[in-house]
Amino acid sequence: MSPPQLLRHSGSGILPLHQRLKSTALLADSTHMNSVAIALGGLQQADNRLNTAAARIAGASPSSPDGANLDVADLSAEMIALMSAQTLFDTNLATLKTAAEMQKNLVNLKA
Repeated sequence: MSPPQLLRHSGSGILPLHQRLKSTALLADSTHMNSVAIALGGLQQADNRLNTAAARIAGASPSSPDGANLDVADLSAEMIALMSAQTLFDTNLATLKTAAEMQKNLVNLKA
């Protein structure tokens, strides 16, 4: 075998590339994605985006006591951030509902 087709495997010497790829594929197939955890993480991210945009809007003051403009919020950018957070929330909520329906159907199939 030529050197590019060989990979070192910890503790057992050198494995051919096709065996290494096969073991990697088996590992990928045995790992299950948790759609509920992914959706909940997305909901948390949407909440963080919403809170950040809301804080920027609420923290903007129109002018200082001497009339100088101290802090200006770009309302169009903040509205886009709010709409993005809403879309992210809606999408992850739909994912969560779909995962719940799939689990319900699985339980019904096993019963």
